Parts: sequence; C-alpha cells; structure tokens
Amino acid sequence: MTARTTTTSLVCNPSSVSIGQTTNCTATVRDTSAGTPITPGGSVSFSVIPAGSGSFNGACILSQTVLGTSSCSISYTPSSVAAQTINGAFMGDSDHSTSQGTFSLNVNLQSTITTIVCATSSVPVDSTDSCTTTVRDSPSGSGSTAPSGSVSLTLDSSASSFATCNLQATNATASSCSVNYVPASGTEGSHTISVSYTPDPSHASSSNSITLTVVQRSTVTTISCATPVVVGQSSQCTATVTDSAGSGATSPSGSVSFTSTGLSGISGSPCSLIASSTAGVASCSATFAASSPGTATINAAYTSTDSDHAPSQTAAASSITVNKRTTTTSLSCTSPIVVNQVSTCTVTVQDNSTAGTPVTPFGQASFATTGAGLINPSSCTLIPGSIGTASCTTSFTRSSTGTSTVSASYVGDTTHSGSVSTTVSIIVGLRTTIIGLSCSTPVVVDQASLCVATVNDTSPGTPITPTGNVALQSSGTGSFLNSCVLSGSGTTASCSVNYLPTGVGTGTHTITARYDGDSTHSSASPPATSSISVSPRVTATSLTCTSSITVSTSGSCTVTVTDISQGTFVTPTGTVAFTTNSTGSFSPASSCSLSGTTSSATCSLTYTPSVGGHHNITSTYSGDGTHASSIPSSFNIATSGHPTTTTVTCTAQIVVNQASTCTATVTDTSTAGTTAPRGTVSFTQTGAAGIVSPANCTLVNPTSSSQSCTATFTPSASGTATITGTYVPSSSDTSHNGSTSTSFSIAINLRTTSTTITCVTPVVVNQASSCTATVTDTSQSSSVQTPGGTVAFTETGISGSFSGSPCNLVPAQTVGTASCVASFTAPSVSGTAVVNANYTSTDTDHASSSTTSGRSITVNARSTSISVSCTTPVTVNVASTCTATVTDTASGTGIDPTGTVAFAETGSGSLTPGSCSLSGGKCSVSFTGAASGSDTVTGTYSGDQAHSQSSSSPATITVDPRTTSTALACASPVVVNQASTCNASVTDTDAGTPIVPSGNVTFLVAGSGSLSSASCRLSGGSCSVTFTGSATGTSTIAASYAGDPAHSPSPTSSAVIT
Repeated sequence: MTARTTTTSLVCNPSSVSIGQTTNCTATVRDTSAGTPITPGGSVSFSVIPAGSGSFNGACILSQTVLGTSSCSISYTPSSVAAQTINGAFMGDSDHSTSQGTFSLNVNLQSTITTIVCATSSVPVDSTDSCTTTVRDSPSGSGSTAPSGSVSLTLDSSASSFATCNLQATNATASSCSVNYVPASGTEGSHTISVSYTPDPSHASSSNSITLTVVQRSTVTTISCATPVVVGQSSQCTATVTDSAGSGATSPSGSVSFTSTGLSGISGSPCSLIASSTAGVASCSATFAASSPGTATINAAYTSTDSDHAPSQTAAASSITVNKRTTTTSLSCTSPIVVNQVSTCTVTVQDNSTAGTPVTPFGQASFATTGAGLINPSSCTLIPGSIGTASCTTSFTRSSTGTSTVSASYVGDTTHSGSVSTTVSIIVGLRTTIIGLSCSTPVVVDQASLCVATVNDTSPGTPITPTGNVALQSSGTGSFLNSCVLSGSGTTASCSVNYLPTGVGTGTHTITARYDGDSTHSSASPPATSSISVSPRVTATSLTCTSSITVSTSGSCTVTVTDISQGTFVTPTGTVAFTTNSTGSFSPASSCSLSGTTSSATCSLTYTPSVGGHHNITSTYSGDGTHASSIPSSFNIATSGHPTTTTVTCTAQIVVNQASTCTATVTDTSTAGTTAPRGTVSFTQTGAAGIVSPANCTLVNPTSSSQSCTATFTPSASGTATITGTYVPSSSDTSHNGSTSTSFSIAINLRTTSTTITCVTPVVVNQASSCTATVTDTSQSSSVQTPGGTVAFTETGISGSFSGSPCNLVPAQTVGTASCVASFTAPSVSGTAVVNANYTSTDTDHASSSTTSGRSITVNARSTSISVSCTTPVTVNVASTCTATVTDTASGTGIDPTGTVAFAETGSGSLTPGSCSLSGGKCSVSFTGAASGSDTVTGTYSGDQAHSQSSSSPATITVDPRTTSTALACASPVVVNQASTCNASVTDTDAGTPIVPSGNVTFLVAGSGSLSSASCRLSGGSCSVTFTGSATGTSTIAASYAGDPAHSPSPTSSAVIT
C-alpha cells in the first residue's frame, strides 16, 4: 500500500527578527492523498540555511489540529544577520510519506534607541554642560544585549563631530557615555546637538538630537559711593559688574549708566567698564556732585557691549548723604573813625569746605552791635566775588566817642551752613578841625583890629558844626574886647573879637587862636595865627609963633601935637624940640614938654631973635610910647619982609586908598614990588587917617607973585581929613614972611562895591542849588582893595531855606574880588525862586552892597516812576489786590511822593475804588474779574507839589473760571414707561462771592430708555429733564456741565434709576 502523500508548510512568527530575538516556527503537515485523510504523526526536524546561522530549541512532535492535519512548533534564535531559510522535514510515519517545507526568515541587526540628556537645557557661553548619551537595545527582550561601540556628537548642521565617547554598559540592554559641551563666546542662541551611534556587529545604528539654548552669562551689578559729602563735593561712585554664571567666567565689557533719585548731579555716566585683575570682574566710576543738600539714592544699570554677558542692574542702591558746605564769615570795619563818620563794614562769607569746587554763598548777612552807634542797614545781600566768596557792606555811625563792637552772622543758603564772624572793634574819636584866623591890619595903638576865627569840621561823614569858644592870645601888649563864641552851620563855625593894641611893641602883634574842641570835636592843630601890624598913633604937629617981632624982642611959640589916628585918641606926651634957621635963643630951653587931656597936647616957649630977617622956627615931635613922630612944623617969624598967604586945594571927594592931589600955592601979598616966594610948604593932616606924601614940597612953577607945589594924601579910613600947609621961606629968601593956610577938608568915602550872584539852575525839589556871591571893589581900579565881610542870602517866590548863609567872604585870585557860597533848597514845592545877596562889610574900607537883580532858580518837580503789581492768578469774582508803588527817581534827598494814583483796566472786570491816596509811596485798590481770561491794570500818578506825574506799564492778571460741582438726582424706582424727573444742580464752589452758574447741562443714558431732552438750560443753578425707561432693569443717567464765562466745567455726576 502506497503511503499517503503529505505536504509540509512552515510559518515563523515573527517573520522578521533581530539577531538574538526568538521567532516561533510552526510546521503543519497535511494528508494530501485522496480518501479519508489520516492525521500524520511523528515529528518534524528543522534546519537552517546557511547552516549555523542560529539555533533551534526543543523538538517538534506533531499533534492533530484537524482531521488529516497536524502541527508542531519549535523556537528559533538567529545568531547572524542574513536571509535565512528555515527547513522543516516530515520524516513520515507508517501511513504517510515524507515531505518538507521552507520559510524565509528575515534576520536584522538588533535595533537601538539613542537618547541624549544634558545637565541643563540652558547653558551660558564658556560654561561646561555635561551631556550623557544612552544607547538601548530596542525593544529589549530575552535576546537583547547591551550595545557596544561609540557615539559621536555634532553641533547644529556641522558635518564634523565635536566629541566622541565609547559606550559602557549600564545594564543588560543599555550602554552610555558622557561628554562636556562648552559653548564658545558669541554663540548665544538655540543650538541642536546631534548624537550618532556607531554600532557593534549586532546592533543597528541610531541617532537623536537635543536642543540647547546658549545664553549670555549672568552678571551682578553692585555700586558703592563715597559718603557723606558736601554740596559741590564729588562723590566717586564705583559700579562693579561681576560674571555670576559660574565656571568659565570672563570679564564683562560694556558700560554702566548711573541714575539718582532725591538729588541730581551725576557726571561721567555712562562709564566704560575696565577689567580688573580678578577674572570675571570689571568696574568703572562716575562722579556725583549735588548742588543742594539732602540724600541721593544712586543706582547703576549695566549695558553689555559684548555678546556674552547679560545686562544687570543694582539690587541695592547706594545712598549718599550730601551735607551743606561749611562757611567762614569774616568782618572788617574802617577803624578808627570819628564821630558821625561812616565806618564801612564789609562782611565776607567764604565757602571753606576743602572738598569739591567752592560754591559762592548767597543770601543775607546780618549785623549786630554792642555799644552806642547805628548799623544801617542791619543786613545786606551778598554779592558774588571770586569763586566761593561773596561779600556785602553796611555802614556804622556813632554820634559820640568811644568803642563799639560789631559782629556779622550768615544764616546760610540752600547749599551752605551759617557762620558767625568774630567781633570787630570800631574806635570812634573826636572829629578833626582846622582853625583859621584873619585880623584887620594895619592898625595903630588903641585902634581895634577885627579878628575873625573860623573853625572847620574836616572829618569825613556828616559834618557837625563846631561849638564852644576860641581862645586868643597876643604876642604884644593889648586886650581882647569880647569873647569869641563860635556859631555857624554845616562844616563851619566862626566868631569875631576886637583886639585893642595898647602898645606898639615890636610893631607886629601876632594873634594866636586856639580851639580846644567840644564833645564831638578835637582841638584844632596847629593853632591859627594872624599878624597885625601895629603902628604908633599918627600925630600932626602945628606951630604958631608971634609972626613979627623985632630983634632982641621975645616972641611966643606954641606947638600943638594932635593924635589923628582912628579909634580912641590917646593924648600925646613927651617933648617937642625947636630949631631956628637963623640966630636967636629959646627960653627956658630949646624944647618943651607937652600937656593936655584931649587928642591934642600943647607946650610953649619964647624965642628971641638976635639978628634981623626971616627966622624959620621948626618944631619937631619925636613921639612917645604910643605915638609916632610927626612931620616937623615950621613957622616963619619975620623981623622984616613981604607978607604971604598960603592956600591949599585938594581933590575934595575920594574913597579910602584913593590918592587926593593937594596943591599948595604961596602968594606974595605985598601991595607993591611983589616977588615969587621961594622955599617949602609942609603939610599937616588931621581927621581921617592917611598919609601925605611928600610931607614937604619945594615951591615951583613961579609967577610974578607966587609959586606952588603938590603932594598926595592917601587915606586909610573913611571920614573927613583936613590938610593944612605951612610955608617956610628958604634960607635964600629973606624977603618973604612964612604963612599957614587955612585947612582944606577932604571927604573920604568907603570904597564902592558891587554884589553879584550865580546859582545852579534848574534843580528839583529838595535838591540843593549852590549859589555863589561875588563882591567886587568897584572904586578906582588903581587903588583896588579886596572886600572883607559876610554875604546874607534872601529869596522870594517859592519857599525854601539857605544853608551856609550868611557866609564869610574868601579872597579870590583877582585882587579886589571875594566870594562865598551858600546852598538853597526848596524842600517841598516846585516853582521859581529869586535869590538876592546882601554884602555887609566888616573891614573899614568898603561900603556894603546888594545885588541889583536877583538870580532865578527854576525848581522843577522831582521825577517819579510808578509800578503796579497785582496778585495773580485769581478766580472770577475774587478780588486781586493791585498795589501801586511810586518812587522818587530824582537826584538829591528823596521825598516820599503823595497824592493819588488813578487806575484803569482792560478786559472784563471792575476796580474798587478807581483811585487811591499814596501813603509811604504806596497805595492799593482791588480788581474783581467778571469773566475768565486775561486783564491788564495800569496806574497813573498825577503828581504833587514836589513830584511830576508818571504812568506804569500794564500789570497782567490771569482770571481763572470759578470751580463748580454738579449734583444729579433722579426719581427712583419707577415702572416701565413711567417718567423719572432728573434734576441737575450746579454749585459755585470757589472762594469769594459766589456766582450762580448759567449755561447748559448735557445728559447721557446708559441703559434702556430715553430722555425728554439731551440738555437743559440752568436757571438759578439747576434744571431738569425726564427719563422714561422702556424695559425693566437699571439705567444710569450722567449729567455734564460745560461751564460759562465765569465758571469752569465740573466733573460728571451720575444717578442710577431702577
């Protein structure tokens, strides 16, 4: 019987495996013969082509699956990669023939999974990141083994690896290895690290990647500043930037910007970082110097200029304490000074902080004094000087002697602390004086000389008129007839005294005037002197004798000596000597002693001629202690001869110091045989003092019966002088008798003067006009004399006063002219003043005079300026105070303007009142704006008696609208379609008198419903609309007031209606 045929088929599952992975191969044997199948039995043997490519595990014993079919299974584990054919051979059984089948098995390498993990996914440049690669057999199973080999790592799209490492087994199915990744400088950003596994013979390659972010290196910024400092002192602030990213630290580069709060004053920001010797650290500095004290908080922010470092800023600020700068205050005052002299005190405040640039102090310095005296002003405003120094001045005056101390204090300013000076002593002494003395000269004994002493205050500052007495002394014999008590004004005081010399002495009496001072003046040094030429009193001698006697007959001769000087007469004393030109004898002697009680004294003797002819008797008076000798007087005694007459004629009207020509004519009065007399004529003078020159003249200009000669008489004082001529025949003239003329009277007048005046014009009220009076000797120019005396000033027209009137004349350079000065001041009103001057002579030579026409001084009103300042801004209906300040701008001593200022405004507003009256140069009105905007106010000053009018520039006032508030009230709740009345009230909320707001209120609705009107017009500050809701719920009504000319808008008000 033929064995039944069979087929064998093989199926391995999985059909594709990896080396070492087991696949289960099932052999199915089927009975393929006809008829009723018989299930094959037995076993199936397996083999592999190529042989040795793997191993089978177990035996495959068939078992029936269905009738005629049986199967069995065996496991197969490949050990190499190849296309393997599994053979299954059925060896047959008693019923079946053999058969075999094959199965193509795909054997692959063991698949792997490569993973990479780095210690951090964000790594700073130049830092190390450890990356671990793990390669796993996948899927891991009974046949899995730990991959061996190496992995290589590449960065981004680079074709070359940057690292490799050899795998080390970590367990039965996985291996790993690690490398370090150090991102290079400048590689910040996202980077991909790719890892590739290079397999061993059993494993397939695999790869993977990881994305890393390379970041800038973190930094930390810290700051430190020098503290404390003073205003203007630099504080160095150092910012330190540190690389805080750990390993691989590099020094940051870039800049640091500094900011300050509290105070400003940073310079040198930003600064560029400089690497330090410590790796990863860089620093730079800026300077902070504040202009005011306080506390400054300094922060720093780092900005990188490299690509590797991240910016940073300080977490903790540095505080700088800025103190005020210290100062020193020094004070210097003029010392010593005199009473009423200003001592200028200069206070100097110096920034003495040693650090930083000095800052010039500003503000006020105040003064304090101990002892008598006045500081004015008591404070002064510092004026900048050299850098860091400021100074200002004040004045100190004291009206009494002594020592005062002054100190100065500085209260400081916004940048400086205060300081106090040391005290300064001011020594106040007496005011210095000089003394002058002028005495009229020449005089004769017992003729008074007027001595005028003048004491001048010569110290600087406000003068004080010297007071007290002037003590006078004479170097000669004489007496002062009165005391010299000073009086005057301004810098000058004077007094006069009459000095009466009672003896000639040396002929010069030196008068010394000494002023010993008063409570405010020192004595004058040196004393003043004035020399008075004191001459003996002038005398005139007249002689009368028995005119005709015979020889050996005695005749009587009487001589009269008269004191002809001015002043109180003194009876001449002494003796008169007699001589004769012929032969004769005097009895009892040739001299006689004078006696008398009036201005004249006489004595007599007898003369007895021994021969005939003319006997010319001459009497000579030689003077005494107070009298000068006089011109000898002669008398001709004729024992025989022709009679003669002597006549004297002179210029009858002259003035002091003007010469009068006197002509003496001697005529032979015989009835027959007349001849011209020869000889001399001697002149005598009585009355007003003067000098005849020559005292004797020789007859000339003969006619048949006469001859004449001339002399001049020059008076030294006014009055009447009588001139008498006595003819004395010459020794050769034996035919004529002597004769004496009758007296000729000469009227001697004071020298005429003219007084003129000049004044500075125009001036303004309270400004002094200097008026100069000039007195000129207008008599004969050849004998001109400089006038002495005083000039008093008067004025008509506007009222005013003189300072220095009367004034003492001072000789000018031109002989015959003297002048002095007074000042005229009109203290309160403008107009015209007419000034005249009256000269009063204090010498014996000049007549007084007055100006023939006055000098007009135009006194103008003082100029003014006006400024108006108003408080601004104000709101509508709130008063702005407008103050007008009128300033006296003229030269001289200022006067506070009086009168009214009228105000005017442009814009919408009113002034109350429209004008105001000045007090202390100021007055104010109120301006009230009626609408917002800009208004201007000007002031016009109308002037007063002393001031001219002026107008101000406009002062601008900003008038702001008045503030308001809006309140809205609506009836709530209501029902749908029921009207709710919404009332808006606008209230004036500003200061001052309120104004009821006008204008419109606008309404808006948020919700369902409608308004009866979108707006309403205010009346009495309120108005209303109605709202009707169209659906249930809540609606919000908003009311907005837009303002009017006097009011500003107010915030929107809302109300909710339910």
